[in-house]
Amino acid sequence: MLDLVRDAPARAAEHFERYRFRDAVAEVMNLARAANKYFNDSEPWKTAKSNPVECATTIGISLQTTRALAVLMHPVVPSASERLWRMLALPARRGTGLERRREPALDEGHALGQSEILFTKIEDEVIEAELKKVGVPPGETGTAGEAPPRQPERARHKPGRTQARAPGSSQKPANDAR
Repeated sequence: MLDLVRDAPARAAEHFERYRFRDAVAEVMNLARAANKYFNDSEPWKTAKSNPVECATTIGISLQTTRALAVLMHPVVPSASERLWRMLALPARRGTGLERRREPALDEGHALGQSEILFTKIEDEVIEAELKKVGVPPGETGTAGEAPPRQPERARHKPGRTQARAPGSSQKPANDAR
């Protein structure tokens, strides 16, 4: 988990800097999923009494990961990032957020702020109803909450438009209307 917390910010920042937002968000979400799995698998609610040192390690690593997620989420969901920053009781933020990925991590014994629910779960039925309102047929987007498969770059050409030809080429593209 510590390797992910160390490496994911640089990879996500590189994607953001190259305007590859989908890849950057995927990197952030992969870190969040790994953190959730780490926390659940470590079961600190059980180790609190049986192994307090292990419990403290789990909580510490989870908080460091949460801080990293707060930094990495800022370009995409700044309000959620700011709320998470306040829950961690960190000093006021300056700048866009990504530069904060290099700042020192939370110190041992750091006091936390008031916790709150960051995102509420939207039930599948609500998603389906909203999609129906905008005319998206059921099943068109995959299961609720799942993005449709990403098309390769070359498959994104819009029908009816002429594709660019190589200079000096006399061959027309297959869908050229001329």
